[in-house]
Amino acid sequence: MREIRYDRQLRLWGNEGQSSIEAAAICILGADALATEIGKSLVLAGVGSIVIIDGEFVTDDDLGSNFFYEDAQLGQQRGQAAASLLQELNPSVKVSGIDAQITKLQGQDILAYGKFSLVIATNLLESRAAILSDEIFQAGIPFINCRTYGLVGYIRVSAAEHHIMNTRTENPRPDFRLDAPFPELVALFDELDFGAMDHEKFKHTPYIFLLMQALKMFRENKKDPQAFPKSYAERKQIVELISSLSHSQGLDEENLEEAVAAVNRCMHPTLIPSSVQEIFDSPKCSENTKTTDPFWMICYALKQFVERHGYLPVSDSLPDMSSDSKSYARLLNAFRQKAEQDAEEMLELTREVEQTRGTEALISQEQCRKFCKGSRFVAILRGTPIKHDMENGWNKAVEELSTSHGEDNDVAPITWFILLRAADRFMEVKKRHPGTNGVPMSLDVALLSNCVAEVIADSNVKEKTIAAGNVPRKAIEEFCRFGSSFPHVTAALIGGIVAQEAIKLTTNQYIPLNDTLIINLHSQKSWTARF
Repeated sequence: MREIRYDRQLRLWGNEGQSSIEAAAICILGADALATEIGKSLVLAGVGSIVIIDGEFVTDDDLGSNFFYEDAQLGQQRGQAAASLLQELNPSVKVSGIDAQITKLQGQDILAYGKFSLVIATNLLESRAAILSDEIFQAGIPFINCRTYGLVGYIRVSAAEHHIMNTRTENPRPDFRLDAPFPELVALFDELDFGAMDHEKFKHTPYIFLLMQALKMFRENKKDPQAFPKSYAERKQIVELISSLSHSQGLDEENLEEAVAAVNRCMHPTLIPSSVQEIFDSPKCSENTKTTDPFWMICYALKQFVERHGYLPVSDSLPDMSSDSKSYARLLNAFRQKAEQDAEEMLELTREVEQTRGTEALISQEQCRKFCKGSRFVAILRGTPIKHDMENGWNKAVEELSTSHGEDNDVAPITWFILLRAADRFMEVKKRHPGTNGVPMSLDVALLSNCVAEVIADSNVKEKTIAAGNVPRKAIEEFCRFGSSFPHVTAALIGGIVAQEAIKLTTNQYIPLNDTLIINLHSQKSWTARF
């Protein structure tokens, strides 16, 4: 049943990713259109449970701006109404609503409602989100603050430390280890005699061996058994050496074409990726630490493996190659045997780390095997709390505004970020959104312009006047024109993106947004920044 219901997403993040999703407990603060769009995508993905916290009641405005609510729910508690509707989408997910005023809660109050994997806040003032997220950030729980304002969307991901078990890098380089082939691969290569090989045998030889033969000839020409192409010119020599192996005499040799095409991707030294080295350099990845976090324990075992061998464990993933079935099967088997051997050694190292730190076998053999297979794609992200945006991050934002210019009469993306802060200031002072309550547009434009100047003045940037001048009047007018409107079309797009980031955070796969995303639906453009 699970394979049928979640077939497509299982292809994206596998059984281990889906298991993580099903174990996730997510808290959503708010029950407006943005919140229900996020909840919809998460419920359909099969998260374990969702708790919606909201202290409002369904109004006519909700019926007009949120497709989920029905007329019969008018006057009902909004969080519970949203929960009941979302529950219908997937009976496997537990969805519940809690009646509580978000503006009166602290971070610890939210954490008291459940052991959450992730907290998502929708359409809160930035100052309120900063207060709520502070204790959640310190507890090590990721926090997403997201907003829609007319046709502008804002997403801020805040996570103190996020572990990525597999970045799912698109089209990664094959792990051939041409500069340091393992013994089983060398043994297969040594069986080949390219000088005595006929055309039929040659065209069925996997192209990895053509690369190895060209490298052997390259080293003989250099009279250096350790030589390896480092420049474009030297890789061009490898291409010429591969071409010299041709037995074609006018016949096609797909493996030779594959080898030539692979030179620029595969003829590179086998190094430790910078993202993995960053993990190794962390104080948590040393013998002095006592952490029993499974991620750090297996990463320390990986560090020991690299210190012993100089390389990461071999991956058993091979690209398709033109070859006869027997030759390719032998090659694949050699990689699988080496990968299994490395995984067994890694498991032994992991068990030693667990024993040293007084824990039982927290990491299974299967988990260790998959970790080894994707060890090149392990990474860690470190973020900042939202209150950072109110302080140092704000200085960076205003500084960027002072040097920014829109393209083709478009508004610079940073402008919308500044206007969100100014609109918050307007709301705090006037207790309403710009452009509401029947106030003349020209008056609110002037008031919002003053708020823009005030929030820019809060920064330590010298070019405050220049920055304020870079906020065009048409953008201020547009924010006033929005009023308190939250179009469902904007909520649908932003909600889908937020749910996608939530999936990345809960599965520990793919690389999530590490700070801020602004989307402007006027121009259909997005912009990311790290403040």
